Amino acid sequence: MRHIGWTAPALTLIAALGCAADVSTHEPKGAVAIALRQTDPSGDIYRLRGAVLDVTGTLDQTFQPADDDDVVQAELPIGDYMLTLATGWRLERERAGQFQDVAATLLSENPQPFAIVPDDLTSLSLRFALNGQGPVTGSTGQLAVALAVEPSLQPPAPAVCTPRLVINEVDYDQPGSDTAEFIELYNAGACEISTVALVLVLRNGFSTPAPAYAQIALDAAGPVIPAGAYVVVGAPSVLSTLPVGVLGVALGGTAIQNGNPDGIHVEQAGQILDAMSYGGVVPGVTETASAPVDPGAGSLGRCPDGADTNDGSVDFLLSATMTPGAANICP
Repeated sequence: MRHIGWTAPALTLIAALGCAADVSTHEPKGAVAIALRQTDPSGDIYRLRGAVLDVTGTLDQTFQPADDDDVVQAELPIGDYMLTLATGWRLERERAGQFQDVAATLLSENPQPFAIVPDDLTSLSLRFALNGQGPVTGSTGQLAVALAVEPSLQPPAPAVCTPRLVINEVDYDQPGSDTAEFIELYNAGACEISTVALVLVLRNGFSTPAPAYAQIALDAAGPVIPAGAYVVVGAPSVLSTLPVGVLGVALGGTAIQNGNPDGIHVEQAGQILDAMSYGGVVPGVTETASAPVDPGAGSLGRCPDGADTNDGSVDFLLSATMTPGAANICP
């Protein structure tokens, strides 16, 4: 922190104490001095003008210095107080003999608490940010406001948000002909995910390594998958009944295999985001253990939506009710 050096006050104002007549002269007191002017080592002078400082507590007092006052000084009874800088203040900087207003923002707590103790000095800080240049700090003694220039303020780094796309529900087998197959994906993260190079891959677990028998590009759903949104890749009979607003992608001529074991994974630019197998272990696809077998009625779903312990036997349960594009109904 680069501090501006203290300058001798050009004027001292003894402030009236309002109801001071009621205060015993034998009661312990402490001093309060509010400095309104400070010089930077570079030679720049800062001063606070148009200030109205309200002190409330054991004794209420308002300081309203004139524009050419550099210090306000008074005594206060011991006790707890609050200092409030009222709106309407301005910060000035002097260069080459000329004072000019500088755009600034008050950073410190307002009002802020302080205490007056017997025969002692109280320290307090007022912090101002010079807009576009950095903060100015009040470093005080006797409740004195002195100004200091700090390095430029940097905007806070944006919070890192990671999307989390998971395979959320699968119905690969129905009684009779398989005409209502679907795979539901769910963005369980807090931010959207781009569909660029996002692909759903279906793998045949009959061989090792399991070959891909279908790859379905997910950019057909739109440019992004919002946080908390579902994408259903399914047969026409499923897509036609999706809830309003749910994204859908056609399976096309692909049928989801039910030879057991088989596997599914979703990848983006070659990086696997999530994977699962059903009906048995598929090396390179199964996460710890396989999800159960779909006997033909119901579907396999994460319970609750998005739950992912990286163990398919724990994360996926068999439910009697299929819910493409909606929250899973967990047994």
